[in-house]
Amino acid sequence: MLLERIDITNFRQYHGIQSAEFATDLQRNVTVFHGLNGAGKSSLFAAINWCLYAAAVDGIGELINKQAIQNTADGDSVVADVTVYFRHEDRRYTAKRQLFGVRSGNACTNQETTFTLVRFNANGNSETVQNPIAVMNSVLASNVRPYFFFDGERMEDLTKAGNEEVREAVRNVMRLPMLERAEEHLGWVASEYRREIKRQGSGELERLVSEEDELRAKKQYCVRRKEEIRTEIVFARQRVEELSQRLRDSDGAKALQQRRDEINRTLSVWERQQKDLTRDIQQAVNRSYHRYLAVPAQSALSVLDQKRERGEIPSGVREQVIRDLLDAHICICGRRFSEGDSTYDHLHARLKTTSTKQMETETNTLAASIRALSLAAEGQKSALETSCRLREDGKAEIERLYLQKSDVDHELRDATSDDIASLERLRSDIQAKLERNIANQAANDRTIADIDAKIADVQRQKKLAEDKEQKVLLLGRSEELAQKAADAVTKLREEFFEDTRKNIEASTKQVFSRLAWKQEHFQDVQIDENFRIEVTDRWGTPTRKELSAGERQILSLSFICAMSNLSGEEAPLVMDTPFGRLSGNHLAAVAESLPSLTKQLILFVTDREWDEASRTNIEPRAGRQYCLNFDRSSGCTQIVEVDN
Repeated sequence: MLLERIDITNFRQYHGIQSAEFATDLQRNVTVFHGLNGAGKSSLFAAINWCLYAAAVDGIGELINKQAIQNTADGDSVVADVTVYFRHEDRRYTAKRQLFGVRSGNACTNQETTFTLVRFNANGNSETVQNPIAVMNSVLASNVRPYFFFDGERMEDLTKAGNEEVREAVRNVMRLPMLERAEEHLGWVASEYRREIKRQGSGELERLVSEEDELRAKKQYCVRRKEEIRTEIVFARQRVEELSQRLRDSDGAKALQQRRDEINRTLSVWERQQKDLTRDIQQAVNRSYHRYLAVPAQSALSVLDQKRERGEIPSGVREQVIRDLLDAHICICGRRFSEGDSTYDHLHARLKTTSTKQMETETNTLAASIRALSLAAEGQKSALETSCRLREDGKAEIERLYLQKSDVDHELRDATSDDIASLERLRSDIQAKLERNIANQAANDRTIADIDAKIADVQRQKKLAEDKEQKVLLLGRSEELAQKAADAVTKLREEFFEDTRKNIEASTKQVFSRLAWKQEHFQDVQIDENFRIEVTDRWGTPTRKELSAGERQILSLSFICAMSNLSGEEAPLVMDTPFGRLSGNHLAAVAESLPSLTKQLILFVTDREWDEASRTNIEPRAGRQYCLNFDRSSGCTQIVEVDN
């Protein structure tokens, strides 16, 4: 991210619209704002932070300019806003944050803030970013911001605060929280997999396999039994036919047997007819819903007829005709009318009684369908009654034939000839056995069908269980992979953290050696495992506690520059009061080296900081300079560009 420009309106002591451009040239990459204490340096520094991150405004008082409040009538709205223009990865952005308030006395109430981020492409086309806060954090994360937009007054705190602030600075700038979140998430995923394995793992599959084996064994028995029964049925039918033929050949039984054969043939015809009638009745019943619609159909037809009698169907006037008249504002007679007069209102009301051509066609079709529905209901009722009557007649005839057949059977069994009686009794016994076998076969077929249904259900359950077992297997593999990944991220985080510490340590040492004027006095800069920053002198003695305030500020500045260089972030280094504790050789060394340590440097300095030493070394690298002129009479500050 490189800052290009800032527009500030009614923010703190900046009344009206104030603007400044930032230096972006690689050779002259420094922008300097200088002014007296209280002139507005910290307010301008806060304006940048507030616009981009809504930060750095705690404890600085009212944000809306007091002069703007006084110039606004009581109860009216007053607005403060800051717009920052910047580039990031070859795209240009405009960030704008506004604060709306309502004047109440000498202050503002009901303050509300809005934030807008606009992105421009290479063609100059723009789009408003829908998730501006997330995009800003992708450009430069908010938890990283304090180490690029730095308050020089607290720079020395990095060497005083101990390991926690330094450790957090390293974690945030080097994006280590992302690794930590990945480690935590992968560990959670692995534990969830283990919990799911415990829940789903069971002996269900083994039980289902055993149940299927038992069912298949039962089915195999039934299949064998089916073949046995089929053989018995075939044999019985052959024996019945043989015995019936012997009766036909017997003079004493011939007439009776022929009579029985005729009855059997007639029964077959009647039973086929009964079967057909039963099917017809079932189909007729399935279609008999028409009869239940007859009454509401007649009611609907009556409603349609009444509307015709009243002239509502058809309406006599098409809807489109009236709409055309209303659009043209001309009556059929040629007289003009206007919207809102009596003619217009009358036509508009008439729309409610008009109908479209499609509506009239559908209404006529509906009436015809209702009449057809009533006729169909009557026809179906008549057909159903006929089928039922024929079926009852058939039942009576079949019953009569069975009685005749029974009489023949009795006559043959009671015949005076022992041979005939014996043949009939044997035929009757085999016929009974045949009928039992037919019943047994039907029951056996039903048992096989039930077993098949149970096997299908068990197979379905077994498939689910197999899928579950497979899922458990996959869960186990997933758990193993997730845990290995979590362990790998843990190791990676630890190694990366340690490498980062060593790299920042080396870079801090390198920068410190450039900035400290007593270079030969300091031997080493170390950041230990607990992230304590320490400096050793030429004798190898820890000397951080003995450092002067200026040397501690240089040490902190070295640490910040090291993190900026190693983070890979394309971000400016924006510093408020950077040289407050520096003077003499320290100031000269820092001013000479600092511009080359970052891609863009923006400084807010006091007149005391902007002395001969700093100005001499920084001005050759300054692309933009501004003086913050404070007007005591108005209490407002003007940003005035200074020629280099």
